[in-house]
Formats: sequence, structure tokens, C-alpha cells
Amino acid sequence: MASRADLRYRLGGMGALDAVAFAVLGCALAAAVPEAHAERTEPPSPASDPAPAGPPTPAPDPVGEPPAWPKGSVMELTWRVSAVSSAGSADPMKAVELMVAIGELSRTIRLAPRAGTLLSRNQPVCLTTLRHRASALATLTRPEVAKIAFSHDATTGYLARRGSSGDVLVVDEWERGSCVRNNRMMKVCPRSQTAVAMLPIPPGIKVHEALVEVDDDGISHPIECR
Repeated sequence: MASRADLRYRLGGMGALDAVAFAVLGCALAAAVPEAHAERTEPPSPASDPAPAGPPTPAPDPVGEPPAWPKGSVMELTWRVSAVSSAGSADPMKAVELMVAIGELSRTIRLAPRAGTLLSRNQPVCLTTLRHRASALATLTRPEVAKIAFSHDATTGYLARRGSSGDVLVVDEWERGSCVRNNRMMKVCPRSQTAVAMLPIPPGIKVHEALVEVDDDGISHPIECR
């Protein structure tokens, strides 16, 4: 029977051997793990090129020329004015359109809203009816063919005129400030005007002007020249 000292020696020797064995095994595992990891991990793929762009979006077709005007001897220009809802405003804005018609074909030019009263004495369409009671501002001067004025003093509005070539209708917005000379208000003050729309028209065609107010039901009423 082995003595206690011999038993301690044998156990101690086995412990030392186990430690060595574990150390060797640990080194082997440490060397093997990176290799195994390298086998499992794919090399990083190079950055892929961006996806090729698709065909460019085609640009919208250019707007073609409007259909030719029918043959006619008179061009009707009708100003259409309708109230724009403006709750609480003492002077609501008014929508303004100019309808251009020759025969059965018509085109509408929509203009920016304007504020102010439509007084008949300031409108060229009432010049013949009112005669001496009409304002001097209601008179058309060449190359004007139609005009509409807003406010009591006719300080703003629109006018239509023939272009220099005679085959284009030009619509201008205009404004006129108050002019005082020698402490007296001038009858006609210089105005500034800016072209806002153009429309091809037959050269030399005669023009007839009208002015209507459109009610809430969409019914047009000619302005009363009184």
C-alpha cells in the first residue's frame, strides 16, 4: 500500500501533467481558431458600382401653337369680373378674365384679382352712352382696343392693345397714382403698365368690347352705364 507521501506525489504529478496538457491544448486551439474563423469569413467584397441610371425622363412636349382663328371680321373682347370670397373685407377682391372670341372659337385669359369699385363712368364701354358724364380716363388711345378700371379714381386696371406688329393682342396691367399740380388734382395722371399676357390675333381685325359682372350663380350681367 502506497504511503501518503507517495500518493501526494502521484496526485501532484498528475496535476502537473494535466496543466501541461491543458496548456498545449490551449495553444493548439488558439492557433486553430483564427484559421477556422478565416475559413468562415468571406473576404470583404469590393464596393459595387452604382446602379446604372435609367433612361432620362423625356421632357414634356412643347406647347404647340393654338388652333388658327376662324375667318371673321370682328373680334369680341369681354371683360368678366366676379367677386372673390373675402369675409370681413369692405372692398373684396374681384377675379378678372378677358375672353377673346372670333366666331365660335374663344380663348380666356385669366388675370390677377383686383380690388375696387367698377364705376361705369370710368369704363370705355360706357363712353358712348354717358358721353359728357364719362371720365376722361375712359377714353382709349392708340394702340389700345379695350380697357377696364377699378376704384372711384380709376387707379388700377387692365388694358388690351395691339402689338407693334399688329398680329398680337397684348394685355397690360396698369396703375396710376394721384397727381397734384399747383394744389389741384390733374384730370389724367401718368400711369405705369406692364405686359402680362399676349395672344396671336388676325392683323387688322375690328374689335368690339364688352364688360360683364358674374354673380354667385355664374350668370353674366352687362355693366349698367348710368
